[in-house]
Amino acid sequence: MVVQRAHLGSFWSGTIGDLERISIESMENLGHSLDIYSYEPDELSSQVETFNGNVKNANDVLPLTAELRDCFP
Repeated sequence: MVVQRAHLGSFWSGTIGDLERISIESMENLGHSLDIYSYEPDELSSQVETFNGNVKNANDVLPLTAELRDCFP
């Protein structure tokens, strides 16, 4: 059986809890690569220190405007 590895991307806002850590671990255990986008990439990077992927700035994809800022806690 041929297993295809995927390159995944996800947007996360807020703190990283157990469910998010388990999700990251599951994706990595299956051999997938993951980019996590966040409007606070430095803060998020410090929360996922064992993460092998990339934490990227969501502003590079969709700049955070005043209207978007109201959508996030």
